[in-house]
Amino acid sequence: MLVYRCIYKDELKNIKQNKKCIRKYGSGTNTFGYEEGVEYIHFFLFAESACIYAKRKGGITAIIQCDIPYEILIQFRGCGFYETVIPGYYTPVPEFAIPLEFYNLEYICDFSDYIKPEWARKEDYLEYLDSIPRCYLADYETGGFNKGYNEKSAKDLDWQKYMKKI
Repeated sequence: MLVYRCIYKDELKNIKQNKKCIRKYGSGTNTFGYEEGVEYIHFFLFAESACIYAKRKGGITAIIQCDIPYEILIQFRGCGFYETVIPGYYTPVPEFAIPLEFYNLEYICDFSDYIKPEWARKEDYLEYLDSIPRCYLADYETGGFNKGYNEKSAKDLDWQKYMKKI
């Protein structure tokens, strides 16, 4: 299944030298239950999410496209929360946090400094955003969720239908 990752110059250099090494990012707000001592590598479901992240973060050298077996991805799916996706909210974005031991450099099938047209799934991406119940969004100003909800509640989001086996 095709997924996307933003990378910096140092990670691109490692990839070109066939080294399985990743740059560590902060964990941020997400639905993942990280195990202590385990290194994770993160991927976005939608190339559009990678593009938004790259613009927001700055310094990103490239976006890589990987074809990772569905059986691996389904075990490690979740959401990260990002601003600037839906104005005024921190929005749950479909992601995968895969233990590094499950990742193989042979999964990389393409990379670019922009989203290639063939990577785009604009209709699916917009449909996903439109389908998010407002209770799963955190207010941008306060960081607060609706009463009874928090970032872990986004685990209930049903976005598996967007996991296309391409």
